[in-house]
Amino acid sequence: ATLNAFRITTQTVNVCSASSVTLTFNTQGTAPPGVTYSWYDLPVGGTVLGTGPTFTTPILSSAHTYYVSSCPGNIRVPLQVNISNNLSATFSSNVVCAGSPMSFSATGSAGITTWNWNFGDGSPGSSQQNPSHIYSSGGTYSATLTVGDGVCTASFSQNVTVNNAPLVN
Repeated sequence: ATLNAFRITTQTVNVCSASSVTLTFNTQGTAPPGVTYSWYDLPVGGTVLGTGPTFTTPILSSAHTYYVSSCPGNIRVPLQVNISNNLSATFSSNVVCAGSPMSFSATGSAGITTWNWNFGDGSPGSSQQNPSHIYSSGGTYSATLTVGDGVCTASFSQNVTVNNAPLVN
């Protein structure tokens, strides 16, 4: 005879600070007939936070461990929720005349893996950390840098000034 070892498995979840997440789990083996699932705040005792195959956390600002169990069954399986670092970034640019390349220089918090630029003039953006861009006409543009770490994104905007090209007599 083959023993069917039914069990719950979980994976650590990473979320952005000040957000909630819907937690799920996987199972191995065949679930017993009529199985139910409960989510707890402690490995033993504690409060039932929810029932069913998913649980949506409250807004989180720090890491937390939740526990899921099945009935029948008596083991609570931990599910760790980690909070991704708050992302920060700044950028600077040089003042140029229309038609000349403006250089952007960006720095940011540890863990940033994506840098996406919107130059504020309707042109295609850039995914380089330190791009250059040519504005075709003078004016003030709102440039936006959106950074990401694979879990969270954050956007930072500031105005850049482009002078009109000098008139040639």
